[in-house]
Formats: sequence, C-alpha cells, structure tokens
Amino acid sequence: MKTDRREFIKYGLITSSVFFGSMYGIKQLKKNRVNHKGHYTGQWLDQSERGHQLRDAIKQTASAEIKIPMLIVGGGITGLLTGYYLKKNGFNDFKILEMNSSPGGNSSYGQNSISKFPWGAHYIPLPNKENVALIEFLRDLGLASGGNGNIEFSDEFLCQDPQERLFIKGEWQESLLPNKGISAEDQNQLHRFHELVDDYKTKKGQDGRYVFSIPVMDSSQDPNFLKLDNISFADFLDEHGLVSDVVKWYMNYCTLDDYGMGIEGVSAWAGLHYFCSRRSLGSYDDHKILTWPEGNGWVLQKLTDYLKDHIETDRAVFNIRTETSGVVHSRIYNFETKELSECESQRLVYAGPQFLAPYVFADKRNLPDVTSDDYFSWLVANVTVKLNPDEFQKLHWDNVRFQSQSLGYVHARHQELRGRSDGTTVLTLYWPLYDKDLTATDVRKKISKLKWQDWAPRIESELESMHRGMARSIQSMDIKVYGHAMIGPRRGRIHKVFKQQWNARKKQGVFFAHTDNSGMSLFEEAHYWGHRVAQEILKHG
Repeated sequence: MKTDRREFIKYGLITSSVFFGSMYGIKQLKKNRVNHKGHYTGQWLDQSERGHQLRDAIKQTASAEIKIPMLIVGGGITGLLTGYYLKKNGFNDFKILEMNSSPGGNSSYGQNSISKFPWGAHYIPLPNKENVALIEFLRDLGLASGGNGNIEFSDEFLCQDPQERLFIKGEWQESLLPNKGISAEDQNQLHRFHELVDDYKTKKGQDGRYVFSIPVMDSSQDPNFLKLDNISFADFLDEHGLVSDVVKWYMNYCTLDDYGMGIEGVSAWAGLHYFCSRRSLGSYDDHKILTWPEGNGWVLQKLTDYLKDHIETDRAVFNIRTETSGVVHSRIYNFETKELSECESQRLVYAGPQFLAPYVFADKRNLPDVTSDDYFSWLVANVTVKLNPDEFQKLHWDNVRFQSQSLGYVHARHQELRGRSDGTTVLTLYWPLYDKDLTATDVRKKISKLKWQDWAPRIESELESMHRGMARSIQSMDIKVYGHAMIGPRRGRIHKVFKQQWNARKKQGVFFAHTDNSGMSLFEEAHYWGHRVAQEILKHG
C-alpha cells in the first residue's frame, strides 16, 4: 500500500505567535549548542526572537515610502511558485518579501560536514497524469522528460531501493504495511480496506470528477461523497468493520504522516483522500517518489536561484489595507536596518499561513475561517551517527517502528550510490506532537517549556529501540519544534475549502496563495495555488 510521508511543517513556534510570511529560514534560527552527558552535542533551533522584535517595530513611525506593482508576502514554496510563474510569463515587476534571513518555509534544509538534510518536506510523489501543470514544472526543473502521456522521470532523483521498512515483533520487515506476525483477521481487514480504496480511486461524482483527486480543488463536489467530511476517519473505519489494532495503527500512522493528526480528528474524506487521490502509479507497491538528501530543499534552491533578483529577506509585512480603487497599502519592517516603510502596490499576494491573517490585515472582514487551533505541532531532529559499514548498508530510505509515537526516520544519504566508508550519516526523525484528548492549543501549552535537554533522551531512546547500541553511535543531534506546523483537515474543513475559494480576490487587489487554501499541506497543493494565483493575476492584471 502507498505509504507517503507528505509535506508538512508550516509556520509557527512553540513559544511565540510569530507573524507574517514563511517562518523558518535556516540562517535566522538561534542556535544553542548543548552537550548531552558528555557523549554528543546538539543544537536547539529557536525561532521566537523575530516575533518579539516585530511587536516593538509596530509602534514605530514609517520613515520611507515604497511603490511597486506587485508584492508577494511570504517566501515559502507557494509564494516562490507564484513569483516563478509570473516571471516565466514575462511579468517581472514584483518583489517577494520573506521574514527570515532565507526563504523556504516547509522546504527548508540544513547541512553539515557529512550531508545535506531536510528540516521539513523531503520528497515529491510522481503526479497524476492529468496534473499537466505540475508535470510541466518538473520538466522545467529537469526532473521529467517526454510527452503525450509517456512521461519519464530522472533515475537520479527517483528514490533508490530499498525504500521502506517497518520494525515489528523485534525484527525489520520490508514495507511499512504490517505483514509480520499478524493474524488472519488482521490480513482480512487490510485486504478489505485495499478493495475499498480500489473502488474509491475510480469513482466519479455526478459532476464527472473523481471523488478524490489532487489537487483538492479537482475533486468532485458531489454532496453524496462530500458527506464523508462530516464524520471522522475513525468512525468511518468502525462503520466498515475495520477495527483491527493493526489496521487502526496503520491508518493512524498515515493520517499523522500527512496531516499531523490522528484518525479521531481527521475527517473520513481527508483520510480516504490520502489513499485514493493518486492514480498514476498503478499499484500499492509502486512507491515512485522524487527525493534528495536535502529533501524539497533541492526544489527550493532552484526556485531561489531563478528568483534571486526578486527576493528580499529579513522583511515583515503587516497592516495590509485596500482602497476602493484597488490600491493596496501595507507596512514593511526591515530587521537588518530597523526601518519601517509604507508600501503602495497595485496587487498583493498573501502567501502566509491563514491563521495569521487577522494580525496582518487591518480589515478583518472576509478573511479565511481558520484559527491557530486548526494547526498541529511537529518535532524534527537531525541526528548524525557513525555506524559500522554493515549497519549503514542495511538502512532504508524510510525506517519506522510499529506502534511508535514518532513516524520514524529518513536516511538523508540514501540516494548516494555508495556510502562513506566510515558509515557516518544523518538520520532525520519526524515526530508529530498530537494528542487526541487535547486541543492543538493545549498541546502547544504542554510542550512550550520543553527544550533540547528534554527531547534528546526521548529521541535517543526511539533510535535505540530500533537499533540496539545506536545511542553510542550518535555524534550530534539538532532539534526543531514547530508549534503551528500544518493545517489539519478536521471534520468540515473540506466543505469550507470548496465554499470559500480563497484564490479569488475577496478584497480588490488582494490574492490568497497557500496550501491552507486546500486544507492540506502538500507539495501538489503549494504548486496548484502558486500556479493558479499567478494565472489569475496574468489574466486580469
């Protein structure tokens, strides 16, 4: 069965309600090196400082005026893609303003002497054949070639074997779908779920669209299927007799993987979308994805190189307001010069997370219907280890422990055809900080006081549970926690997505471009909204 760990980690922190734009450029992060029991060192990557600086800056008087035809607020992937398509089509008079010292958002990455590694999204699934715009973008990047339904992808960037494994019953098995030591009834229920997915993959609504598609806006809006958004995925599984602990664990793993929340919180529509929205690969066992040591940071670098003359970092935008004429006014704070400017633009694209919109826009009317409680928290740890050559060679790209609270780790150097002779590598561990019994806000409060010293032993223990003796192999451990990592498709979210259509100008001159528009933090959605909003601007001026 397809077991994607898709894009996540959007904007936000544990300890501060940081404002505006993509929230975690790697250069801006505050790094505090810590030593753990004299064994290894690590860094706690903190993002809270700039939010506090901006709070003071709001009280300043503007000392300069800026005029520009097009302003894009936020240098995450969606904001960059909006700029990419504007420039590709001959529109060059725009600026992308990013709050941090480097763009990237959910595709940020790091590097040490051993390897590059992701701090967020780490791969792109091969697109459905009908997603022509995304295929063309991948072709522009040199990742795809061919046409007329015969698209080929570069072997260099397709995930190499072995791809995935699961630690279960004290041993490793190939594939993340449990198959070792499970009962006949477990197997029967998994088979029944496979049949259910096969059915839904090909179903179409009365509007002629597939029930589940990606991007989300291409899905059917037939009420007979949209009613699945009214119940939880857990209730849906119960209704279909899919109650095995093995089934429930796997489904929970998948929804945590994609959405940062478990089956009790995710709507049935969103839960099924995970399995049913991709049809190009043909089978559950065909795990075709594009990946790199730095994850989607590879794509980020291509975009920033292309847009280098348009990107300005260390800039926060707020107090956005529009005139009846369509002119958009805003304020821009420069963290480097400490100057506050008044900006006038003919158009403005807001590519930041939607829960921050009430803090960014002066007019609170017609803003997206989301709150900070719609966003879920994540931890990401990059752990440098020195393994013996034999253990190094056994590593898969994705490595998961059955019934763990974490989602396991990705091997950053997996794409190398030959590993370092000394077995040194970087493991990127992902840990959704979700509690089915607490609100997302309560979770943030609960974890707000935890630091590197609190998390390092837990991460060490998690790795040790899969690899006896690995704790002694750890050389360094760097950790980031994101309080508002990603929006979650709770019950009713997809109804709002179809109803609100946030690409449209709700206020004259202002466009919304973000994966939040789709209720799902996926690369395909980032591309869809960047492309769609750019086309809207180019069409209507």
